[in-house]
Parts: sequence; structure tokens; C-alpha cells
Amino acid sequence: MILLSKKSILRNLPKSLRFDQHLILNAMRFTIDIIQINYNQLLKDLKNASLKKNKNIPSVFNSAWNIIDNIQRLNEIYKKYPQQSELTLFKDISDIRFFRHSYQHLEDRINEIIIDKQLPVFGALKWAVNYKTNSFSCLAISGTFYGKETTIINPADPLPDDLISKITLITTVRKDKKTVEKEINISDLIKALKENIKKLEVGFNSSLKKQKLIQSMDNKLDDLLLVFRQDKTIA
Repeated sequence: MILLSKKSILRNLPKSLRFDQHLILNAMRFTIDIIQINYNQLLKDLKNASLKKNKNIPSVFNSAWNIIDNIQRLNEIYKKYPQQSELTLFKDISDIRFFRHSYQHLEDRINEIIIDKQLPVFGALKWAVNYKTNSFSCLAISGTFYGKETTIINPADPLPDDLISKITLITTVRKDKKTVEKEINISDLIKALKENIKKLEVGFNSSLKKQKLIQSMDNKLDDLLLVFRQDKTIA
């Protein structure tokens, strides 16, 4: 799934935008690209793990948590965009902030997570696989599983065209001064992000056309890489 096309307004910002508008929209574009990288890597790692080609569990959890972290960051960046009312990209997924806060403060809740609840610090991840004629489910644990028993609900029932689906992170969050076990469906989160990006693009395009700000900037300076090499001195 491609979140942001090459023709997106976020990749072709008008020259006449104010500096603050350009800065925020460019930051949003960059954040979406980071999410795309992490989602692609997550799908690749889950596919390899599912088909027993390679098991890279740290990479799986790194991608999953970074997706949540950056979607929440994207939401907060968008709120800074100059507009008449405060908006949010994820009104229907407001609980994402609790997961992001858990990720940021894992080290502060070691006693609650490991000692009291005997849960892995970075949580668990389950997903469904639809490979050829087989449909099955997988569960990954971050680090050592200390609990004596756990209940696993089989998430299998994937869409026919999706090799990997129903990617769900199971972790603990701090809510109402209590630490509780909670799940977040990353597959649904990405789909919701894609839909919201489309709405943003339509809204921005309409607004910019009304302001006659349709001439795009030269994006040759985007994501610039400078390489400095030491000159060789020949005696």
C-alpha cells in the first residue's frame, strides 16, 4: 500500500506558501515517508517469519512501535497547521496516544509490566497469513515470555489478496491511572491513515486553488544529502 503518491500535493508544495505552512506540510510529508518505510519493513519481516525464511523479531517490534509513534507525531504536527479550528487526523482512533505514551515511557513501568503482570516489555504481535491455499496465524513475543499461560485468539480470516493481514500489537497502556492490557490493529491503522491522507490532499488542493497557489516549488532541495570529502594533497 502506497501512502503518498509522487503526484501528491505534499510532494509538490506551491511556491507562494508561507514559511510556516511549508514547514509543517513538508514535515508531514517526511513523517508519512518514515511510516511507509516502517510499514514496508514490517510486512517484509512478518512474511519472512511466517514462511520460516528468517526470524527477526526485534526488527518486527521496532517497525510496529515506530509506526504508532510516527502516526501520533503526524497527528500532532497536523494540529500545528494554520487553520481556523483544531483538527485531528484520527478522531476515531484517539487511543493511539496511550500506546505512544507507553512506548516513550517503557523504562518507567518495568515493575508494573514485568514484575507485576509478567508481560514482555515491548508486548506481543499477532497477525494472519494467507499463503497459497493455507490460512494460519502467528504470534511473536518481544524477548522472553515470563507468564505461565496466555490466551491466544486466532486472528486468521485474511482478505484473499493480502498475504499478511490483521497485524495487531498487544501491550500494556497507562489509562485512568491504571495499567491495563490493550490491543491496537496496525493494519486498520494504516488503512485509516491512507484514507485520511486522501482527504487531506483533496482539502489542500481545493484550498490552494482558491488562493491561486498552484505553481509548485522546485523540489530538488528536498531530502538533501551533502557529502564532504577530504581533498587529497599530492606532494
